[in-house]
Amino acid sequence: MTQPIGYLTSQYPAPSHTFIRREVAELRRRGIEIATFSVQATAGSLGGLDREEAAATHSLQGAPVRSLGAAIRAGRFWRRWPSAFRVGWSVRAPGIAGAFKTVLYFVEALALADAMERRGIAHLHNHFSNAGASVGVVAARLAGLSWSFTVHGSADFDGEGALSLGAKVRQARFVACASDYVRSQTLRRTAPAEWHRMFVSRCGINASDPAATKSVCGPEVRVVSVGRLSSEKGQRGLLEAFETAVHTCPGMTLRIVGEGPERADLEAERARLGLEGSVELPGAVAEERIPEELAAADLFVLSSLMEGAPVSLMEAQSAGLAVVAPRLAGIPELITEGLDGRLFTPGRWDELAAILAELAADPEQRERLGIGASEHARSYEISAVIGPMVTALERVLSAVDADS
Repeated sequence: MTQPIGYLTSQYPAPSHTFIRREVAELRRRGIEIATFSVQATAGSLGGLDREEAAATHSLQGAPVRSLGAAIRAGRFWRRWPSAFRVGWSVRAPGIAGAFKTVLYFVEALALADAMERRGIAHLHNHFSNAGASVGVVAARLAGLSWSFTVHGSADFDGEGALSLGAKVRQARFVACASDYVRSQTLRRTAPAEWHRMFVSRCGINASDPAATKSVCGPEVRVVSVGRLSSEKGQRGLLEAFETAVHTCPGMTLRIVGEGPERADLEAERARLGLEGSVELPGAVAEERIPEELAAADLFVLSSLMEGAPVSLMEAQSAGLAVVAPRLAGIPELITEGLDGRLFTPGRWDELAAILAELAADPEQRERLGIGASEHARSYEISAVIGPMVTALERVLSAVDADS
């Protein structure tokens, strides 16, 4: 029997990372056994599919101290401790905080290596170049396994993940990139000798059947945006653009679905602009309810200042919505201007306001763009995009079988 592949994320499952769960499900459907691991215990409200995954996922939270004691008593992994610690040190963030985290991650990696050895894991794959990857690359070295990871975009090019991205590429058997743009930015941070390890492996969706058209022209035009409430998503700018557009089209409403650290600021900005009656902030919703949110809308908007290849945009296209998004990162790979969506210059809220007002007043254009979006979204189906990852993992498993 082929050994399982380990999948590790800082927190799995998570409401904003349903694309990881879809990838795991499709790999399993293809006959590759996947065992999921999470550094942190899952928190917050989960839908039914995520609850099932959470029950089957091994969480490291609360385990590191116990695992360290077991490792010391049993002498497990001790021969690999020096080389594993050097790997952890090579991918650390700078300063005293980085050094402290290296020790913490090493202890967590001992817990993970112990769990992987007991499960008979053949290879470990991470999503994102973040703290979870810092734990994963060390755990793989401790357990004597190969390691790989997926780069998604803004989360990997900003903050702690960006500082160690190049070092992590050097440790990886392969590096999957969520878009051509993400691959280009990863190439920029690595030596040419390592470029051959990188390939594009797009996030997938469960594409909808051909969507009903959105051509009904009623007294309201319902705009929806889905995303974490955080500064890189640009939702304060979206409120500014909407406030301008709604003067032209007073029947417009905006619903920003998601939760995050910017909630209080967004609520204050909504009040300052006098938009309490036309802008809703309902919080996060379970994945199973996202199709309902999209079906109730006439137009989808993304206002991000940083992105990779946003899955929420793909899902909106699949639902047959006209979409509006910034011309940045991997988004132009998803939208052809005027054919299946509209693009605006990132941070130019005046451009966004003009496009929102134009589309609100033009149901025929919304319908045409929605039809184009729905047709394009079929290429995002998870079964259509999973091929590069299947090939990479099958090569790893073949190498493990050849060595055993």
